[in-house]
Amino acid sequence: MGNWISPAAAMQMVYDDPAGGNTDFGFALLRREAKGHSNSVLDLARAKLQPREPTAQEAKAAELPITTAAHRLVLAPGVGETDDIGAFFQGYDDNAPRRLKLLAVVMTMRFDNDVMVHDMMSAAGSYAEMILARQHRLSSLVVCHRPGEGLSARAPHAHVLCLSRTHRPSGFAEQNALFKGEASDLHCNFMEEWRSFRTAWDRIAGQ
Repeated sequence: MGNWISPAAAMQMVYDDPAGGNTDFGFALLRREAKGHSNSVLDLARAKLQPREPTAQEAKAAELPITTAAHRLVLAPGVGETDDIGAFFQGYDDNAPRRLKLLAVVMTMRFDNDVMVHDMMSAAGSYAEMILARQHRLSSLVVCHRPGEGLSARAPHAHVLCLSRTHRPSGFAEQNALFKGEASDLHCNFMEEWRSFRTAWDRIAGQ
């Protein structure tokens, strides 16, 4: 499936925080060409699924070894299920029209240090399903990282890798209208949508 992509290398693939940094929400754009390199959604998905380099045994046991704390592929309604994440993203890359410049965006939702992995997945996964998939017909990959388990000082966080093309039962269609506009505007729009959802979610969950 390819060599391990470190978190630092993954950062070189994206245009990060076009509207400026925030403590609770990060946003980055994955463009087909950036910083003198060609990018793919599959490579970025692999990087998010592998925050730690797989061991030799893990790499031998799976085509796409996964070292993240939790992950979930959230598909738009009516889209056929798949267990092969690598093939799913490879197919997206292979069939993306050349005119499509923005392949995907990555949202980073940061949580307090005492938040458990299942609680992060509950919040971020529900946002991906209820808002991105059901309201906007967008498919995404949700991964949860707990850097503290590796003695890192970074807070627990979830990444939502959201594909830019509308996903219909028949396949991927045109770029979704949500992605039209300036990068800084996209950042602000998605941030406000997540914050609004998080407020409602915390109320429902009794947080």
